[in-house]
Amino acid sequence: PSGGAAWRLDAACKDADQSLFFGEWDESPDGRQARETEARAMCAGCPSRQPCLEFAVALAIPWGVWGGLSEDERRGMKGLPRLPDVCGNGLHRMTPENAKYVAGTTYVRCRECLRDSGRRTRASREARKTRTLRRQEERAA
Repeated sequence: PSGGAAWRLDAACKDADQSLFFGEWDESPDGRQARETEARAMCAGCPSRQPCLEFAVALAIPWGVWGGLSEDERRGMKGLPRLPDVCGNGLHRMTPENAKYVAGTTYVRCRECLRDSGRRTRASREARKTRTLRRQEERAA
């Protein structure tokens, strides 16, 4: 964005609690919607809204509310990765509602699998076993 980072000095959020713009990995869908609505309200009248959004898109920042848009709303704009069809475990269809970007990366995790982390579900073990067997067969061939 033009003007370097000077736009940050005029941003309405410069003294705000940043957790308003960046949710926790285990945030509920209702909690996420409420938080993002509050963040968007702060962005609505911000003089830095456009350069903030340009900054997030230019750097392909895949998490948080920037320039009044969430990661889901910015997805598909220049630089942001598209969602895979299914999660990495092959268990769930990936949608904006169940996708969660890992902060600081462009890596996408499935919210449903994240909720299951810490306890291995039978389906997860079976999917992992199937992938392992398939890889071993491919190596042997």
